[in-house]
Amino acid sequence: MANVTNTLILARLSADKLDDETFIRSLQQVLLDSLVQTETTQFIILRKFRRIVLVFDTRETSSKLYPIFKKVADSFTVGYSLHDYNHDIDNYLQLPNNSRMFLISPPASPPVDFDYDQEEEEPNKHQIYTHEEIQEMFLKNNQELRDLLEVNHTKTKYSNNQMKRIFDFEKEIVLNDSNDPNQPKIILNPVNGENDHLIGKAIRSFKTSLPPSSAFAGLTDDELDSDDDEEYQAYKAQLMAQQND
Repeated sequence: MANVTNTLILARLSADKLDDETFIRSLQQVLLDSLVQTETTQFIILRKFRRIVLVFDTRETSSKLYPIFKKVADSFTVGYSLHDYNHDIDNYLQLPNNSRMFLISPPASPPVDFDYDQEEEEPNKHQIYTHEEIQEMFLKNNQELRDLLEVNHTKTKYSNNQMKRIFDFEKEIVLNDSNDPNQPKIILNPVNGENDHLIGKAIRSFKTSLPPSSAFAGLTDDELDSDDDEEYQAYKAQLMAQQND
């Protein structure tokens, strides 16, 4: 049998039983007949859980009422609660102790020593190079690249899984290093670290300039406002449709 506590739980009661005043009065009468007038009892009906909770002053009283309710429990079950219910103990959650929080202001923006008179450099106006241009330039300068690698590499490594020769060099190598700003370049970054050779090719990325310019970048304001440009009007209609969505 479960541990005796000062609380009995009448469970598995039907909704009709809980709404039946005659049934409720019969349970209350059992309490009146079994208890002395000096004892207090809490009679709690939990309709959502279909239970009745009976809280007594002592465990002796609950153990005395337990077999009595067992005899009349033809449509419900009787059991003890897990813990005693003590009227004198306050188990409510407590508020945390008063504390003080210090807010630290973020650093000044811009910085204190910021030079407001300094002018920014103009952006790079060179167009981005296509993959076809870079591939063609790479093929034309393939032998030059091999010569530069042979001269500049410090040691040769072999990957364990592919048995592929990989060069390790200390400074970056610029392929097709000409003074013409309109000609593309390929820049090979140096290998950093012992495990970087496992990455494969030393070509990490192509360093390019600005993204492609808009198809309407060369048009004047009058041409943009004109309704004769069907391509531009279709472009405007597409933008308006995206905004409406």
